[in-house]
Amino acid sequence: YLTIGLTIYFVAVAAYIVSENRRPQSAFAWLFLFLTLPLGGLVIYILFGRQRGGVGRTRRLVRQDLPGHLEATLGPQCDEHEEAMRALAAGPAPARRLAALIHAGTFAPVTLANRVEVLQDAAAKYPRLIDDIKAAQRTIHLQYYIWRPDALGERLGAILAAKVAEGVEVRIIYDPVGSFGLRMALYIRRMRRAGIRMMPSSPLWRVHTISYRNHRKIAVVDGRIGYTGGLNIGEEHLRPGSGWTVWRDTHLRLTGSAVRALQAVFAVDWSNASGEPLLGPSHFPPLEPDDATGPQPVQLVVGGPDSDWRAVRQQYFAMISGARRRVRVQTPYFILEDSLAEALKIAAMSGIDVSVMVAAGGPDQRVVY
Repeated sequence: YLTIGLTIYFVAVAAYIVSENRRPQSAFAWLFLFLTLPLGGLVIYILFGRQRGGVGRTRRLVRQDLPGHLEATLGPQCDEHEEAMRALAAGPAPARRLAALIHAGTFAPVTLANRVEVLQDAAAKYPRLIDDIKAAQRTIHLQYYIWRPDALGERLGAILAAKVAEGVEVRIIYDPVGSFGLRMALYIRRMRRAGIRMMPSSPLWRVHTISYRNHRKIAVVDGRIGYTGGLNIGEEHLRPGSGWTVWRDTHLRLTGSAVRALQAVFAVDWSNASGEPLLGPSHFPPLEPDDATGPQPVQLVVGGPDSDWRAVRQQYFAMISGARRRVRVQTPYFILEDSLAEALKIAAMSGIDVSVMVAAGGPDQRVVY
């Protein structure tokens, strides 16, 4: 009976793993785990192995399924997208194909009237963000994977509490795993007492979604100024701890119509995190003359674990494959999926100048690698 039961179990899990259409190496690894550790393998798979479906309502993340009042509010961006695609049709083919790929996979429009500033590191980003927050008049929306209750977090918390006292709406989404800790729990309690709406992206007690983390870094001030990139909220980005020489990461400051798309991403995430209705039209103000110098095209790529397509990976693959002269990659962590590794090798072997900048090393890199 035990043999028959194990045989049925293994055939069932094998059929399920094969149906997920994984890479052969991944499929065989999971099958080996299920065979050698039946019960434990099933638990590990539930926590870390599922490719989709663990986040429930987050399918709305990908399609940006906005209610009627926001569809009307954001409608002009569809016209802007069509105008941008007509302009791209007269330009280089790789740019046109990339824009079409992203729109097909994530429904993300190309926005034209934008101003984009590249902030090379935390020393450039944090002062600009703090100045914009201090100048906020209506709303401040922040979303970060890691939010540290350190010197920077305390300073930012005090500024946000003062803005709430002035009548500004402040909403914060943090990831409960990336921001885990007793000090953080006490910090959140103090922030909420000050009137700051601070919500986890998903409750920590939902163990079955433990591996579905929200790594977004978003800030939107008054619906007019946006930030996104690789930097979280933490003093470590300014003064790296033991084992690091410098933390090298990049951020963008946006003004223009792209900020409305960034606000829409936050609106969907806030609704999923808080259970409240999506933000209203008042959170998507019309552009002001100094918001953009355009046309500077911007397209936001929105992806998640239950996306129909691997939008970010496809974007990188298309960019590398379409390169004509050079490829530049800068990232703290460099862990390549097979298709991206092949794309980089093919580009280099065909004469494209390929350069990759990675972090020199640090305590958490040993764990990651």
